[in-house]
Amino acid sequence: MKDLKRRFVPGCIHHCYQNTINGGLLFYSISDYLVLFTIINLAAERYDVKIVKMCFMPDHLHGAYAAACLKNLSLFVGYYTSEYAVEFNDVCGRRGPLFNSPFGSAPKVGAKKVRTNLIYLDNNPVERKLVMKAEDYRWNFLAYSISDHPFSAPVLMRKASQTMKNAMSVVRYLRNQKRPLTYRLLQNWFTNLSKEESLQLVDFIITTYSVIDYAEAIKYFGSYESMLISVHANTGSEYDIKETFVGRNDSYYARMAAQVLKTGRYADIHEIVSLDMASKMDLFYTLLDTVPATPQQVAKFLHVDKVPVIKSGPFAKLIG
Repeated sequence: MKDLKRRFVPGCIHHCYQNTINGGLLFYSISDYLVLFTIINLAAERYDVKIVKMCFMPDHLHGAYAAACLKNLSLFVGYYTSEYAVEFNDVCGRRGPLFNSPFGSAPKVGAKKVRTNLIYLDNNPVERKLVMKAEDYRWNFLAYSISDHPFSAPVLMRKASQTMKNAMSVVRYLRNQKRPLTYRLLQNWFTNLSKEESLQLVDFIITTYSVIDYAEAIKYFGSYESMLISVHANTGSEYDIKETFVGRNDSYYARMAAQVLKTGRYADIHEIVSLDMASKMDLFYTLLDTVPATPQQVAKFLHVDKVPVIKSGPFAKLIG
């Protein structure tokens, strides 16, 4: 990965930004988030990178990272990018790179710029209408700053199912072995766990694998409560990296996934990525008719590189 022109300040927090090739959707299920999360945290240990903040959005990634040198930062990003692409491609039946290269990055020099950027990362899901409050979004990891189970009840081992106990044991073992979780494990667990235990397992996995330096982020605001007040009062900003948005509401991606699974034609939502173009076009018009997403969002969801152009018919005004 060439970084000859990349601005880098040793030890400084850098906002790193990645989106996918042709804007294809990145996360279809909770397993996608967890596989990538475990890979990224292990990669941070491998390349001595401090994770101060992360935010996983449906079609892109944000991270606030600090590294001693540009080489470590680049190796870190390159490693988790390629490792996750292999896993994602395998479950989706696709080939080739997943992320655009090179990744975007910008150093944040000075406490004010760091605070502004951290707020921006936390509020991304709010701006994209995924949640009302930043701390209600699991994948910016804000709520984990003060709790190891913010989205579930505490696990009571005497009441836990055998599947739950086994899953927790395997998670601990793989974490100690510095190995990420796999789709096969996750899908097997979630198929056999109750909704309550599934939520508990997600919290347990995130807490067990996380190397996020929550205290470092809080330090810039004085306390978690002050940080939350700042997040609620401001959206933050990012002037150094140009971010392209499609549509105004990212919650439509989950609605599209639910609509697809509702048909009963697919055992796994990832199957749609490798459909032939004719089948994707059938789904394209069905989703456009049933979900208030833009044509561009539907195309991203289906990993269709180019939005169809229609000159006549009910969708002509929307697409043409």
